[in-house]
Amino acid sequence: MEELAFPGALQLHEPFGGFPDGAVASEGLRLEVKSLGIKVLEVSPGWVETDFIQKTMETTKVPSKVFKHTVTKEQVVTQAMADLSTGKKRSICGPYNRFQVFCCVHFPWLASRIWNGSLNERGA
Repeated sequence: MEELAFPGALQLHEPFGGFPDGAVASEGLRLEVKSLGIKVLEVSPGWVETDFIQKTMETTKVPSKVFKHTVTKEQVVTQAMADLSTGKKRSICGPYNRFQVFCCVHFPWLASRIWNGSLNERGA
């Protein structure tokens, strides 16, 4: 059976506030296509090194420290494929991102407060 890795669900949410919504959508998709032999993996990469980060820092007041723990697209794919092969439902790239997701899932109010505080330091 061929394994396919793709992002689970488009997540439209406040920073650190909506991870469970993405998990619910991914689980629904997972159940829907399970009988077809398709595996669904929700990917939570964190900040991926792209032009988006540089452009955001140039055009907004988002502080650079927000993007401190970036990962490469190669790291994301490598981690996702490893997690898919072990049967995980979610792939999270890097220890810092794992910590963020843990906080978002278990302490969303605290994660949101920290995120908003870091944005307010530059008046974003």
